[in-house]
Amino acid sequence: PSFEYDPDSFQMAVKVEPGSFRDVLINVLDNACKYSLDPPKIHLSAKPQAGELILEISDHGCGIPDGEETKIFQPFYRALTPATEGIQGNGLGLSIVRRIVENHGGKVKLSAHSPKGTTVEIRLPRD
Repeated sequence: PSFEYDPDSFQMAVKVEPGSFRDVLINVLDNACKYSLDPPKIHLSAKPQAGELILEISDHGCGIPDGEETKIFQPFYRALTPATEGIQGNGLGLSIVRRIVENHGGKVKLSAHSPKGTTVEIRLPRD
């Protein structure tokens, strides 16, 4: 995969439990790679806004069908489309992401641009 990011944007402090937040990043980046077109191209950005850090992970993959953006955070839910047939997964990744982010006092949302990709936005309180 190809990753793009702005290194200067990652100089902000947030208080997170490193092990569990690593799981957040692994789940989101794994999904971005798994559901992206070949070759995967992932963009990461971070920016401060009104006392919080906004982390965005965007891909240029198959996206999620309209109306399924909130369902995708439910345990075991998978958006099944012709583009996702044959891709392995159990539908737990994003429900785990939401639980961990909310346990850190943050919020997570997803913007899908089917069939042109997905952006996961994670908002965390700044230290």
